[in-house]
Amino acid sequence: MVTVSAWDVRNSVSRGDMDAALGHALAVIGGSVFAFSKLMTGMLLVPGWGWALLGLGLVLGGSIYAAVSTDSEIEQVLKRGPLGIGPSHAGLPDDDVLYYAQLLTLFAPISIRLSVMII
Repeated sequence: MVTVSAWDVRNSVSRGDMDAALGHALAVIGGSVFAFSKLMTGMLLVPGWGWALLGLGLVLGGSIYAAVSTDSEIEQVLKRGPLGIGPSHAGLPDDDVLYYAQLLTLFAPISIRLSVMII
């Protein structure tokens, strides 16, 4: 549970989705608190199941927050496309015309089929 959430933190940070990374980080902290709750029973006078319940609450709350705040495809295009910060590496072209077709397909996913009948 902790390792999967830690990997999700890494993926969210690499995509630039910091609010989802925060949710996954809360889940990592909660999972760690839950995993070590038996060792922390004497700390801060919180009795037995208190640390475990706090950890589970952080896991559940962080996971729900991360699921709600993860960027959709259109948000990713707006963040990284010609309307946002743009591409971050030199391999991508700087011409906005190339991104326009991708943006249009996200706004209106229409497909057209043509068929020819020969008599």
